[in-house]
Amino acid sequence: MQTFESIFNKLQELFIECLPEYIRKINEAHNDGIILKAFENKNLLDNCNKVPSFLFCMEEANYEEKDRILENTVFEVSFKLTLQPHNGNKLIEFWRYVEAVSKMLNEAEADAWNSITLGKEKQNTIYLRIVA
Repeated sequence: MQTFESIFNKLQELFIECLPEYIRKINEAHNDGIILKAFENKNLLDNCNKVPSFLFCMEEANYEEKDRILENTVFEVSFKLTLQPHNGNKLIEFWRYVEAVSKMLNEAEADAWNSITLGKEKQNTIYLRIVA
């Protein structure tokens, strides 16, 4: 089973250092008055009370028989977003954050994993499936 440390470090780099630039690009692309702000988190494990912020969670790690043969470990992590309360554009904002994360992951190069995909989005939470 592959360790999670290199994956965690790359996720931290992407979400803390790179994501603000993708959020800026999404704001420019839509240019309709709905402005996303960069997340207030300073690291992945930050228990941030400011908004917008996210809560990182390791959901599970699978190492099934077929994965063992291929020497793959499948990790699922989640990012629960906390956005401005009482905002009429909350749903649009959430999906634009998803768009920024998706664009970032598609353009990111990482030795830490074989593939990374958006798993599902549910109740202001973005799930990522990472095959390492």
